[in-house]
Amino acid sequence: MKNVTDDINIVSERFGADRVIVENVIYRSYEGNMLKPIIDPNIITQIIEETKCGLLLDTAHAQMTCRYLNKDVFDYVSQLPLQNLKELHITGIQHDGNRYRDSMPMTRADWELAEWALENVHNGIWSAPWAVSFEYGGVGPAFEWRTESHVLAEQVPRLQRLVNRK
Repeated sequence: MKNVTDDINIVSERFGADRVIVENVIYRSYEGNMLKPIIDPNIITQIIEETKCGLLLDTAHAQMTCRYLNKDVFDYVSQLPLQNLKELHITGIQHDGNRYRDSMPMTRADWELAEWALENVHNGIWSAPWAVSFEYGGVGPAFEWRTESHVLAEQVPRLQRLVNRK
C-alpha cells in the first residue's frame, strides 16, 4: 500500500490529485504478473481515499478478473469506490482458447454490464465520468486484426445512445 500510494502521491503533487485516476487492472491467475491484492475493492477504495485521486472503471478488466476468479461482476463492481468515478472504459471481451482478451466486439453480456453501469451514472448512483471510452480494436499489429469497420458502425451509435440518454 505504501509503495502504491507514494507513487500516486508523486504524480498528484505534480499535477493535482483531481487530475489523477487509478484504473482497475486485470487479474488472470497466481501465475500472472499481477498481485491479487491490487484487484481487491477494499484496497482500491483505500488507495483512492488516501490519495484523493479518481477511479477509472474499465468494465472489461472487471469482467475478466471476475471470470478468472469465478465472481459476479455486478457485485464486484458495486464494491468499487464509484463515488470517485472519473472515467469509464467500455469494450467487449472474448476468450481466444487460451485467455480472455479485451478490445473485442461487444457481446450480450458486455452490453448488459455497460447498460447497468450507465444506468447507475444516469440515476446519480455513481459519479458522472468526464469521459466514456469505447476501447474496441485499435491500430498496429497487436490490435488491427480485431478492428472491423462494421463493428464500429453498429456498436458506436448504440453506445452513444446509452451515454447520451437523458
